[in-house]
Amino acid sequence: MVEANPPKSLLDKAAKAVARFGKAAAVKLKGDGQPEDQLRAPLERLFADMGEALGVSVVMIGETSLASLGVRPDYAVDVAGARVGYVELKAPGRGVPSTWTPNKHEKAQWEKLRLLPNVLYTDGSLWALYRNGELVGQIARLNGDIRTAGGRLAPLDGEFARVISEFLLWRPDPPRTVGQLVQAVAGLCKLLRSEVLETIGRERRGEERQKVFTELSRDWRKLLFPGLTQEEFADAYAQTVTFALLLARVEGIAFEGQSLGQIAAQLGKNHSLMGKALAVLTHDAVEGRSVVVETLKRVIGVVDWDQITDGSADSYLYLYEHFLEAYDPELRKQSGSYYTPNEVVSFMVRFVDDILRVRFGREGGFAADDVVVVDPAMGTGTFLLNIVDTVARTVEEEEGKGAVPGRLKKLFGRLVGMERQAGPYAVAELRLNQALKSTYGAEISEKDQKLYVTDTLDSPFENTHLDLGSLYEPIVRARQEANHIKRETPVQVVIGNPPYRERAKGLGGWIEQGADNSGHDVPLRAFKAPGLGRYEYVLANLYVYFWRWATWKVFDAHPEHPSGIVAFITTSGYTTGPGFAGMREYLRRTADEGWIIDLSPEGHRPDVPTRVFPGVQHPLCIGIFARYGAGNRQAPARIHHVSIAGLRAEKFARLAELTVDGPEWADCPTGWHDRLQPCGGGRLAELPRARGPHALAGPRRQAEPHLGIRPKPRGFACALGTTDQSTCR
Repeated sequence: MVEANPPKSLLDKAAKAVARFGKAAAVKLKGDGQPEDQLRAPLERLFADMGEALGVSVVMIGETSLASLGVRPDYAVDVAGARVGYVELKAPGRGVPSTWTPNKHEKAQWEKLRLLPNVLYTDGSLWALYRNGELVGQIARLNGDIRTAGGRLAPLDGEFARVISEFLLWRPDPPRTVGQLVQAVAGLCKLLRSEVLETIGRERRGEERQKVFTELSRDWRKLLFPGLTQEEFADAYAQTVTFALLLARVEGIAFEGQSLGQIAAQLGKNHSLMGKALAVLTHDAVEGRSVVVETLKRVIGVVDWDQITDGSADSYLYLYEHFLEAYDPELRKQSGSYYTPNEVVSFMVRFVDDILRVRFGREGGFAADDVVVVDPAMGTGTFLLNIVDTVARTVEEEEGKGAVPGRLKKLFGRLVGMERQAGPYAVAELRLNQALKSTYGAEISEKDQKLYVTDTLDSPFENTHLDLGSLYEPIVRARQEANHIKRETPVQVVIGNPPYRERAKGLGGWIEQGADNSGHDVPLRAFKAPGLGRYEYVLANLYVYFWRWATWKVFDAHPEHPSGIVAFITTSGYTTGPGFAGMREYLRRTADEGWIIDLSPEGHRPDVPTRVFPGVQHPLCIGIFARYGAGNRQAPARIHHVSIAGLRAEKFARLAELTVDGPEWADCPTGWHDRLQPCGGGRLAELPRARGPHALAGPRRQAEPHLGIRPKPRGFACALGTTDQSTCR
């Protein structure tokens, strides 16, 4: 709140402080040296005088300790022992950001300082206060030439007293909406990322005696992400610290008078992974080196979730959506991190639940005690939350409401979520715990939940018995548990929305590169076809790596449990492109039945109102593939297809009506490499003819009533092994 009329007593004291400042500045500016440097001592005395007038102790910390920002603001300012903000001092007459055309250095400096919540710019004559890059009130001006006025220098009006008092007495305002919270923390998180990256650079150049962040990034690779770059570590660091602190406020942990280590210890009681991550990333050697973390701690420390949320899990979902857009929209595009609309998720969960019931004979669907489910890129947990809701409804209908909490506890023993980024992981934890407690009255301890910060594509066969001391023990344990599931636990359903990233060669972990001690061939080779190598560069995409991980896990990894379902929403390139011919052959040979729901029949870059994901230009589809037993690799899977056109809301309505055996489905051709489209639905793929024994399909799979496979009404059929539409009939 801008105070338009400071009290007269403060105005009088401010006038005396400015006169003293003018005398000292005039003497200093007559001497040699840079004019900006000559203002430093008078400025420090001015702030001491103004602090005394306001009844607070002020400590100004010079720029050498602020080097980690990379832009070196002239001062950090502490009031009563707490960091309140930063002061940038310019040469007399240079002005402030609202009045100048910046040079290259000033522009780079401003781009970082504007992310902070309390920054004061001055050239000795002009005084401007900025909060998150926005000017607060008016620019204060002093009457007189700072070089010559001496004791006659005076505030022009009450704005000077207002600017200084608002700067020194700054207290973060508790955000009232998700938007306000995002505005408060996203810029600081971005600045923290830059700070860490620049500090690592100085450490590597030998400009820092301690190698704190370099060592942390090394440990983080050993613990969680072997292929992590320095840039990715800085991003992981910033998001982990930010969301661990937000999680602490959700738990009601008070920040006032507590160190980050103390906050982390309290957080670890209910969230051991995030608590330990916060402790590791902000231990004593780190806490004193970051000029951003203390500000972040202070801003988040005033967050009151009861004032922000409506008590629903959706509040946390929208937090991360808006955060990522403000924090780094380009990173969002690169990582393929897009919120999956609940209408799509609920359809996929309901459809897979029906397949479990109708095709697999599991009367309870997801509620059946032997159905293990994995979301390998869980994001903010929307798929897992929908499965929880589905199981709760099933149990209530079949056993009564009183049975729900106990059955949900059993569900969490076989419901697995994996996520690479700490931010969405924390939000997923929040949403699931909120739903369990508030909606279903279920108390499920952390040790009974199987949610992991892990790289799904990382090799599960590597030795994870790391000896990094007890400080890291919960993080090491989490990775070991995740790898055990990836390696040993049979899974019946893999479902989700994997990330999309083109030109991802080298990012596919063991799926792309294999592992010497795995006993398996390089998994991605199963998606390649003889003679089509020059087209298969398209397989270097994150979503393809996740398709291969899911199909390996469900269909290949556990021969004693060969049946299961893979259900993903991804771009639809694999259904038609020549470089995906081997992937289509794998799906036809390995699965018994499949369903393709084309969500973008409008093509590439459709009108925004028709897009399921408004920000995604690529055509999308839902692909669901099931195997009911050992399978028959010589008989192509029966694959059904439907296109859903129209506006977004119309597509959601169509999905809500779609059933496993509905009349909308048309069968796809059965050639191993044919498009996953019906012959009557458009021109078939113009594929180069593959060479070798896999070029032709075998006979159409027969109905297998004992497996729940029923013959479909005869529609289009296609001559085997051909892409000539004239043979369709």
